[in-house]
Parts: sequence; structure tokens; C-alpha cells
Amino acid sequence: MRPRSPQRASLLLRPGARATVGTLSVLLFIGLWQTVGGLALIDPRYISTPVDVVRAGVDLVRTEELWRHLRVSGAEFALGFVASLVVAVPLGLLAGWYRRLGYLVDPVLMTFYAMPRDAMLPLIIIWLGIGIYSRAAVVFLGAIFPIIVNTMAGIRKVEPVWIRCARSFGARERHLFWKILLPGALPYIMTGVRLGIGRGIIGVIVAEMYVSVEGLGELIMAAQAGLNTDRLVFVTLLVSALGFAALRLSLSLEEWSAPWQREREL
Repeated sequence: MRPRSPQRASLLLRPGARATVGTLSVLLFIGLWQTVGGLALIDPRYISTPVDVVRAGVDLVRTEELWRHLRVSGAEFALGFVASLVVAVPLGLLAGWYRRLGYLVDPVLMTFYAMPRDAMLPLIIIWLGIGIYSRAAVVFLGAIFPIIVNTMAGIRKVEPVWIRCARSFGARERHLFWKILLPGALPYIMTGVRLGIGRGIIGVIVAEMYVSVEGLGELIMAAQAGLNTDRLVFVTLLVSALGFAALRLSLSLEEWSAPWQREREL
């Protein structure tokens, strides 16, 4: 078997080729899904078809029900995620820059980072009840730790020669922060933000499944209880699409705010 030529390998690595292959794989999956569901090879109560899912989605979009649940989930996610950013970024910057503070908070961060958020849900309910603040707290706990950890790593990865050079020209602490540390750590911060978005979305959906009468998580549970597989699959895919859009937005924001990082990768 002859090895693949570098020219052919480079063609497969081009963005257009990757997009084409990805699109074809999605279309193939949808075709197989429709075939299996359409031939009733599996009980329709357990598997839907793309056509039925689209039909259920159109019916749901036409009602106020979906938009009400979307507003609730969006508000809970926004509240928890913004709070995590406000706390995590400054704390990560300080813990990354001041080594003693970093040594102090590292064990606590690693412990809570590894702890399943579902295990803390009963305690959160005792503290905050079953309102919007308990679900926002789950988002907060899911997002804050990856942001802190990556921010600390970003500060520690800043080249020491940059700092020494800036100090040799008389740069003060605030100049080091705004001109050296923050720009150098920004790609790591945005990586933490992307991880936090994913964990936050999972957190809000799981919390709504257990302690809410509104939100997309509750909508999923209602569809499951009624064996409405079409609606269940549609809402699940909707949550995935919203998460993907949020991740792409954060990636675009990173490319806009730190264009030099992309130039280095190229």
C-alpha cells in the first residue's frame, strides 16, 4: 500500500475539504436515521425520524411555549455565566501572577474542579431553593473552575523575557498587566471560557430537569414523560445547536481580540 502523497494530504486539510467531508457525513447519518425509522425497524416510541423531528419542531416553534422556556434557560445561563466571569478572571489573574496565592488556591480548585456538579445540587437547593438562583448557581459552579484554571495557566505561560524586557524599560505593574500579562494570557482565558460555556449549558439543563417547572431541561423531561420522542429529539438537538453557536461565538471573539495567536499558529 503506497503512502498518501503530501499533495493529497494537504488537500484534505484545507477548510473547504473538511467542510465538504463533514457535510457529507452529516447527510449520510440523516439518511441512515430516516431509513431505520421509516422502515419501522425499531419501535417508533423509541426512535423518531428526521422528518417527524422537523415537523415537531415547526409545531413547537409556532407556539409561545418554546420561547418561554428559551427565555428562562437563557436568563439562568446568562446570570450564572456572567457571575463566573466576574469572579474567575480576576481571581485567575491574581493566582497566576502571585505564586503564593496560587499555591494556596490550587488544591481547592482541583478538588472542586473534579467534583460532579450534580452531587452539589441537593445542597444548592437547601441554600437557594428551587428558583432561578439555584439553577444559575449550577451554571456558576460549572463555568468558574475551568476559567480560573486556564487563566492561571495563561499567566504562568507568559514568556519571562517579555516581563524582564518591559521592566528594563521602566514598565510599572499596571503596564505589565495591560500590555504583557493580559494579552499573553488571553488565548488561555478564552479556552477556559469555551470550556465554561459547555459545562454551563450542561449545568443549566441538568438543574432544570430536577428543580424547575420551566426551561429547556423541563421541556425535555415533559417530552420524555409523555413518550413524545419527536419533541424530545428536537429539543435535545436545539440545545446542542445553541451550545455550538455559543462556542463558535467565543472562538470568533478570541480571533478578534487576539489575532496574533492565529498568526503564530499559521
